[in-house]
Amino acid sequence: MVSRKIMITDELGIHLRPAGIISEKALHYKCEVTFKNGSYVGNVKSVLGLLAGCVKSNHEIELICSGEDEELALLELSELIEQELSDGGTGKD
Repeated sequence: MVSRKIMITDELGIHLRPAGIISEKALHYKCEVTFKNGSYVGNVKSVLGLLAGCVKSNHEIELICSGEDEELALLELSELIEQELSDGGTGKD
């Protein structure tokens, strides 16, 4: 199991468009991919799992990958999350 903390800086937090992009990418990995926002633990491979976490701007989430390709999944998904949900990213479209 590997994990990384990521600060969400998009003013809208995790919303539908980036949640769809992130969950679609997560489906490509064999490992289990979850995230924590406070006490909530959600499935990153599910759009609803991402949205149900109610992640707002300036929340720090923990991305957790466990399984066969966990290192690659953590690297690529954390980069994608930062790209989609950073102030300068495309998450506000």
